[in-house]
Amino acid sequence: MIGLGKVSLIGLGAIAGIVSVMGVQLASAQSRSSAVAAATPVVTADTDITRLRQGRIRDDSLRPQFVINGPLVLTDLDMPSSGFATLYIVSAGASCSTVQTPILDTDRSAHGMKLSIPSGSAACLTTYSATWSGYVPY
Repeated sequence: MIGLGKVSLIGLGAIAGIVSVMGVQLASAQSRSSAVAAATPVVTADTDITRLRQGRIRDDSLRPQFVINGPLVLTDLDMPSSGFATLYIVSAGASCSTVQTPILDTDRSAHGMKLSIPSGSAACLTTYSATWSGYVPY
C-alpha cells in the first residue's frame, strides 16, 4: 500500500484502463490479467512433443502386428506407394491374432486423421511396411 495523502492505491486494481498517479502509470488488475493471458501459450496434446508416439512396422508375413496400447489418437500412417494397411483394435493384453473388425482399411498413406485407440485397448496393424504417428491425449 502506497499512501499519497488521502489517496491510497489499494482498490485501484478494480478500475479498468490505465491509472496515473503522480506521473506513474499503473495498469489495472483487469488489463494485467489480459496481458498475462495473451502471453501464455496454449499447448494441446496434439502439439505437445512429450505426448508424441511413433513407430515403424515391417513384416513380410502380413500377420497383424502390435502397434501400441491406448489411449492414443492415431494421426498419420505412411506407406510405400504399393502398400496397403488394415488397422484393428483389440483388448489390451489380447493377441493381435484375435483380430476384430478393422477400423481402417486403406491402400494409401493417410495424414491428418484422428483415430482413437481407447484406454484398455491396443492397436494392431497388418501391412508389409508402414510408419505411424500419433499422440497420447491429456
